[in-house]
Amino acid sequence: MIFALIVSLPNVAKPFTNELSNTAKKIYDGLKKHKDDMKTGTYVIDFGTEFNSILNGADGEEILNQEYQSAWNAFSYDNVDLYYLDINKVSMVMEARTEGATTTYYVKIGPGDYSSYLSSTFANKKEIEDADAYIKDIRNQVMSILGPYNNAMKIKVVNEWMIDNLSYENIEGNNNKYNLYGAIVETKVVCEGYARMFKYIMDGLNIPCILVSGTATNSEGETELHRIKWTMVCCRCYME
Repeated sequence: MIFALIVSLPNVAKPFTNELSNTAKKIYDGLKKHKDDMKTGTYVIDFGTEFNSILNGADGEEILNQEYQSAWNAFSYDNVDLYYLDINKVSMVMEARTEGATTTYYVKIGPGDYSSYLSSTFANKKEIEDADAYIKDIRNQVMSILGPYNNAMKIKVVNEWMIDNLSYENIEGNNNKYNLYGAIVETKVVCEGYARMFKYIMDGLNIPCILVSGTATNSEGETELHRIKWTMVCCRCYME
């Protein structure tokens, strides 16, 4: 099984944010700035009237929802350690306040109608921080065996280590099979879990790596959409 594709990435520092509009970048930056705060499960990111002009325009709500989705996708692809969030419970709330003939829109991102947007695996921030510590320790252990290897060998060794230590299990109801926690703690994941773990280790090694989605043909000859199935690493770094 191969997890990494070796390609040339001309702009690898933040590959997904480079493709965002200015509006989506503002949302992305808000998510990134408050990434740790969101471990409470209830933190609300308040954008105030930042997007008022958009929402007062034609199809403003639809446009902002699209920008939010683009920002979240980039945020999720760039930050593979968001295993503690349940995206289905994270909501962007738009509030309209009207005075006379003027309507002003206020935007927030938070739990919406839910009491928390944490994954059902976690009850509070302390549990997430404990998981973070364990996950970082495993990454450090993997990195410690790489020693003086060049990047090409590091990629190969990490790939082989994952094959030996993880198992592919597509169990119904196991939401962690898609994320980093499922890969490192439970060691039972599907393609996305493998990919997120591989990028997490590459990030620790400062080897530029991005997640890739696309289509693939299954064993029955049918074409399927895979949200995240592969990773790509920079060929310039690969040769170092």
